[in-house]
This record gives sequence, structure tokens and C-alpha cells, in this order.
Amino acid sequence: MLISLTRTLILYTVVAVGLRVMGKRQVGELEPMELVVTILIGELIAIPMQDLSVPLLAGFVPVLTILVVSMLVSYVMTKSIKLRKIVVGNPSILVHDGRVDRRQLKKNNINTNELIESLRLKNVTDLAMVQYAILETNGQMSVMLYADQRPPTASELSGQKAGAGLPVIVISDGRWQDGNLQTLGLSRGWVVEQARLRGVTGGVKDIFLMTVDEQKNIFLQAFDEAVTA
Repeated sequence: MLISLTRTLILYTVVAVGLRVMGKRQVGELEPMELVVTILIGELIAIPMQDLSVPLLAGFVPVLTILVVSMLVSYVMTKSIKLRKIVVGNPSILVHDGRVDRRQLKKNNINTNELIESLRLKNVTDLAMVQYAILETNGQMSVMLYADQRPPTASELSGQKAGAGLPVIVISDGRWQDGNLQTLGLSRGWVVEQARLRGVTGGVKDIFLMTVDEQKNIFLQAFDEAVTA
């Protein structure tokens, strides 16, 4: 009994530390790769935990291998946008300006009933109120209503401008997001000039994150400081 208890506590500690290393996500917010890792770890530790004839290393080695591979893939994804898109995918805009994109529904295997249900869970009952409904890579749906359908913010009550649409990433981790540039109809030259006007003169490699919305409002954060406009 003592041996079984000790093995269970050791395996529990290993798994708890491993999941802590993966980050602070709830189960419903895991990316597909993270969910696979979590399931595999649960299956791998079950055998040595229940069968005392199986060496403890039979649980350690596979679990540690999966965690190391997962961490390596996560690190490489921070450096490679292409790998990030392959492993994680891209968010999908299911509703744009109150109109449902049937191609995106089909691509993501979602029917209209599921879409309407997801909107209701966000307290939205009328598609005409929706400016954007976005299926995120973790399976959650983000909903942005038109400005006149949202509760007013403090800035809007004080007379400042309302939001101007969905911010789109054009530079991430010092790398271009050319697909988003094409969507916005922007050129690299325009983006570089806007960054220069905001004090970033070293080029795209100095930019940690830059987003642009439909009205050309810009958020820019360099690797060493944050600037908004």
C-alpha cells in the first residue's frame, strides 16, 4: 500500500509540474496540440500508477519526452509563423457585418444551429447586431457588436471616438503577416512609415506587435517599449 501511495504521489507531482510548465490555460481554452499532450499524459501515467509491476520509469520517460517535445514545438512556433499556422491554425471569421460566411462554416464543420447557439451564449439573439463573430484557434467564439449595439464605454461617454472595427495583426514578433496586409489592402512601405512616425526606426525587426483596424487606427509595441496611436 505504501509503495502504491508513493508512486501515485510521485507521478502526480510530475504531471502537475508538467502541466504548470504548459501554462495557465483552462481545459476549454487549450489549443489542439496542448489538449493532445494532456490526454496522452493522462493515459501514460495510468499504467504505472495502477500496475506495480511496471517500472516507474515507464511512466517518467514518455511523459518527460512529450513535455520536452511540446515545449520545443511551442518555442519554435514563437519563431516561425508558418509552423504556428500549421500546428495552431488561424482564427476564422464566421460573421462579418451581420452576414454569415458559409464557406467558413463549412470549412470549420459548423452548422447554422451551432452558430446561433454560440451567439446566444454571448447574449446575442440578432445576427444584424454582429459586426464580427470569430472562431478562435482554441474553439472559443469571440463576438464584436456594432458600436451602437454595445454598452457605451467611458471614452465614448466623454465624447471620444468609438471603436473602428477589428484590429488585425500586421507584424508579430518582428515578422510580417502578409496575408493580413493583403486583407487590409496595405503595403509594407506604409506600415514601415507609420512605425517610423511613432519612433520605431529600426524596421520590422524592432516591432513586437503592430495591429491596424479598418479605420487605420494603429497599436504598436516595440520590443523595448509600448506606443499607441
